[in-house]
Amino acid sequence: MRSPHMLLTSLEKNDPRFTDADFSNMSMEDDDFERLFQIIKKNKIITSLCLLETGIQEKHIPSLHEALLKNIHITDFSIQKYKDYSAKTLKLIQEMVVHVENNAPDLVMRI
Repeated sequence: MRSPHMLLTSLEKNDPRFTDADFSNMSMEDDDFERLFQIIKKNKIITSLCLLETGIQEKHIPSLHEALLKNIHITDFSIQKYKDYSAKTLKLIQEMVVHVENNAPDLVMRI
């Protein structure tokens, strides 16, 4: 399985070669997610963010929500939504969708 550490380091540097933050099928730990969320808040290069099959959990959604609301450059976003998520978490996901759609009308959102 691929490691997220090299991609996170490149994204932290706002490296223009890395507009696609594809973490799909990477095993990520809590500290990897927190690092990513801090990057999302500041990075102006990322246009695509994929978090499919990363191990993202319901507890990560509030921090992702906060980060994504600060980034208007992401126009393609993929995340898994699970049936057992609480109503509060599902509301946060919906707010992310609405916010990003309003700020990036060409958004492609896959849930």
